[in-house]
Amino acid sequence: MQFEKAYDGWKLNRLTQEDAASLLNVC
Repeated sequence: MQFEKAYDGWKLNRLTQEDAASLLNVC
């Protein structure tokens, strides 16, 4: 699930909030 990937990445500081938002928008 794209959201889980974005959330996990954000928790691990792999993604910024903007990157996570971009992934969620692609869903």
